[in-house]
Amino acid sequence: MSVLRAGLAPGVALPPGSSLPRINGGRPRTNEYLFDGISVLQPEPGQVAFFPNIDAIDQFRIESNSPPAEFGRFNGGVVNLTTRSGTNEWHGSAFEFLRHDSLNARNYFAPTGPKPAFRRQQFGGVVGGPIRKDRAFFFGDYQGQRQSIGRTIISTVPTVLQREDVFSEPIGGRVPIIYDPATTSPVAGGGSTRTPFPGNTIPVDRVDAVARALSARYPLPTTTGTANNYRPADIETVNQDQFSGRVDQRMNGDRGQVFARLTRFHETFAGARLFDGRHPARLRGVGRVGPSVRQPSWATSIRRAGAIVNDWTVTGLVTLQSGVPIAVTQATNNNAFAGFGTQRPNLVGDPALPSGERTVIRWFNTDAFAAAPQFTIGTSSRNSVRGPGYRNLDVAVLRRIGLRAGNSVEVRAEVFNATNTPALGPPNGTFGSAAFGTITTAADPRVVQLAVKLVF
Repeated sequence: MSVLRAGLAPGVALPPGSSLPRINGGRPRTNEYLFDGISVLQPEPGQVAFFPNIDAIDQFRIESNSPPAEFGRFNGGVVNLTTRSGTNEWHGSAFEFLRHDSLNARNYFAPTGPKPAFRRQQFGGVVGGPIRKDRAFFFGDYQGQRQSIGRTIISTVPTVLQREDVFSEPIGGRVPIIYDPATTSPVAGGGSTRTPFPGNTIPVDRVDAVARALSARYPLPTTTGTANNYRPADIETVNQDQFSGRVDQRMNGDRGQVFARLTRFHETFAGARLFDGRHPARLRGVGRVGPSVRQPSWATSIRRAGAIVNDWTVTGLVTLQSGVPIAVTQATNNNAFAGFGTQRPNLVGDPALPSGERTVIRWFNTDAFAAAPQFTIGTSSRNSVRGPGYRNLDVAVLRRIGLRAGNSVEVRAEVFNATNTPALGPPNGTFGSAAFGTITTAADPRVVQLAVKLVF
């Protein structure tokens, strides 16, 4: 909820899939994030250490313009929140959110066969009450996550012919010429010349034994072609546990109040494997890995809510975004010796394709680029192409049922990307790569979430 409110605040943009906002055009890492007046921003690499339990948040505010002098060390804005404290009465809540692949659609790039696994449980609760009436109070919260998601990884491996040292297949639209290094000889006037291998085939006795053994370690391709020809699916697991405890003490004579809060966050991550061998990374203590954030060219969000019969409520969120700019670089940096960290190719045509010709195999006109020779700076601008646009509809249906003594139960069903519109990722922008101009990633398809919450 706090993320949604951030996205609707003036001067704040929340790109799709991001948990951190841009404020006044600044990067998320330049914002300040204060929980109970304490910064939780890790300056490098610009991530928030942990996200509090939503039910433990008391007040939430974004300072986007002309903040008071008490705030500093930021360029964009200040995300400021305070956590709840206990009261003279015991109150709390418990919740469970569930996602399962049997309720979801198939990812755009998922291979044929059984649907990849998507299992996610988020659960937890809060409780607060008095330690000493009117003087000391306690508030604690816990939230956990158990997530297993089948990820489809698209990569490139040697083809069957390439394993046999035959390089007659086109790469990036052309067949490369494989030269015999043993035939290198100087030519008059400077330079050298070499003779290609017959049929672009390297003789068996010319291949290093170590290189041959390494080549055998690669798996066989799962699809045709020399690029993006390997699409394995594997399970990525992310398990989290987070605890917080807060104690408040009022001073005698109502002269003030002091509090202390302790938070512990623990995450275990095991990423999907590309080849054989799983190497889980275990993170302990306070930490969180956030997604990358991209600034949209234009974006708008529309939120509508209305009550329907029998106390049911339906809400919706529509998000529209144009394609983000993509920088095109050159795989071979001919000017690295001169201190140029990035080499751009030459622009020799219009890189934009008509909408009817754009596909994940060729999102933009790759023929509009040519290699920039050494000692020259490519004529391609920084953001010469645009990625896919984004259209999304989220819908939620919920009902709150009152119980005795002011207690209640809330049941909810949420559908993310209800229209199942593929949220395609950015195209490959490396000129000279076999995958240049292709798209190999997509965000989640339609995902259904069921939830129940008890408030007491």
